[in-house]
Amino acid sequence: MKYLGRKMSTATLMIMAGLACLATIPIHPGPLRVVFAMIGKFAITASFDNIYVHTAEIFSTPIRSGPTPRRVRNDR
Repeated sequence: MKYLGRKMSTATLMIMAGLACLATIPIHPGPLRVVFAMIGKFAITASFDNIYVHTAEIFSTPIRSGPTPRRVRNDR
């Protein structure tokens, strides 16, 4: 994130997650399929964390402390 910025790193992680998850379709069940699935899960989780931090930096304090962060926090 330090070198690419939030937008570029989030986009890269989302593309990587999509490609890794799509790569699991033609692969026969086995260890390679699990590796690609785990890469996809890691990338989508990292992109969600980027979006969560980016949102906290964009919005002001009264908006951040509204009902949406509480709902997200309770859903986790």
